[in-house]
Amino acid sequence: MIKRLTVALDLTSLDEKVLTYTQFLCKSLPIEKIYFIHVAQKLDLPESYLREHPELQPLDETLQEQMQAVVSQCLSLPEKINFEYDVLEGELLNTLVHHSKVKLADLMVVGKRDDESHPDLLAEKLARRSPCSVLFVPETFDLNIRHILVPTDFSPHSRQALETAVQLSSVVDGDVIHVLNLFDVPAGYAKTGMSYEAFSADMQRYAEEDMQKFIQNLSLAGNTIETHVADAEGNEKSHLMRDWLKNLDCQLLVAGSKGRTNITAMFLGSLTEKLIKLDLKVPVLVIKKKNESLGFFQALVDGEI
Repeated sequence: MIKRLTVALDLTSLDEKVLTYTQFLCKSLPIEKIYFIHVAQKLDLPESYLREHPELQPLDETLQEQMQAVVSQCLSLPEKINFEYDVLEGELLNTLVHHSKVKLADLMVVGKRDDESHPDLLAEKLARRSPCSVLFVPETFDLNIRHILVPTDFSPHSRQALETAVQLSSVVDGDVIHVLNLFDVPAGYAKTGMSYEAFSADMQRYAEEDMQKFIQNLSLAGNTIETHVADAEGNEKSHLMRDWLKNLDCQLLVAGSKGRTNITAMFLGSLTEKLIKLDLKVPVLVIKKKNESLGFFQALVDGEI
């Protein structure tokens, strides 16, 4: 259950987008606490500058006032939601991860620039290292949510993503949640004596059976689920996902961060990171089991081993 938010603000025009989506989350989820956080590399000013300007207040207080101003301008919170402002000094990624862990955050909300030519390495690493779920809010999006896409490999993590999508859609009657499974025909299919087409058809049938089991016992609150199963045919799945998002006119992508097995976990994590790199024009909500990590593999990929 998502109740505690960490909302990262960088004091740029992107904050308006982040706060607009935060407002939607507060209407859709049982939010109880929000931490608005800004991370600065340094908070101390040179002594010589302070001597020349003794009237200056501490930099963290100035930054907090700027945060308060933009939040009050863009966000209207119900009284039941408590909130705090934190201005912290340090390296951005590590500080965000540590803050979310200490504050027991269920979801971190961060902005993401729309620029595929300059991949957002912070977003990629944050999706991997965050102790909680992460919502990446782009510069351009449609808040009139009518269609939500949930990729699945039928794992508990993707089921959690589906349940979160249902919860988000419950505030707007008529939303359609699209659940998509893209499967790969294994390279050794020919050893079975079957043609590619026959083997793919078998996998399609089994995947459709798994899909029906996967969506059982969901409380849809007036909304509907549409299921889609397709052979990836060797194509890059992140690009296929982008095509499905566009063709289905989806306004939100909700993805689990870990798959059915350790090997699948690596590939599903990789797929999610590839999706984050793309300019999808929709927010990407990465659902993680709280405080779960990939241990050695995570540290290896992050360059810490």
